[in-house]
Amino acid sequence: MHWIFIKLSGLGVESMAKRMVLTILLSMVAVYVIGMNIAYINDRKMQTVVEEDGRMIYHILVEGTSMMPTIADGDVLIADGTVEAIDSIYHGDIVSIIEPDVHTENRFLIKRVVGMAGDVIEIKYGKLYVNGFYKNYGGVYRYDYGPYTVEADSVFVLGDNNVNSLDSRRFRNPSVPMSEIVGKIMLEE
Repeated sequence: MHWIFIKLSGLGVESMAKRMVLTILLSMVAVYVIGMNIAYINDRKMQTVVEEDGRMIYHILVEGTSMMPTIADGDVLIADGTVEAIDSIYHGDIVSIIEPDVHTENRFLIKRVVGMAGDVIEIKYGKLYVNGFYKNYGGVYRYDYGPYTVEADSVFVLGDNNVNSLDSRRFRNPSVPMSEIVGKIMLEE
């Protein structure tokens, strides 16, 4: 049995206990209703927890600090790979994507969506602008970037710890196709 636990810094014991009980119950229901179908996808610690009609829910062990302080090295996350979840992705959501320049499904990145198709992304004076409007997702940016227009059916992603992040600013093609999104990360508010 694989237990799913989402660790977020700054939450109290009561909240963590509730979260743990909820994730244990969800895991038990998923195993009971759908059956245990765990497939090890790769050596990067991503596993399928539930698979039904090609719709997948993953749990992911985070390795790295590119999403600090939102997500820490060693956190375990749930990624919803259902069509509904991916179709509902919007600015500010955190997603798991296939690493673009590697062209293999064995490497994944966790990033925040800051731009959707047609958006103009620009970083100037250490601040992020989307379509000319300042957006604060908690990042401070060292270098200016853009302006860049996100391609159709794509997103633009950044790491929250963007000084230490492999993201759209460094990809050969900064636009990440929606087809390269593995799942939407589900975090408690």
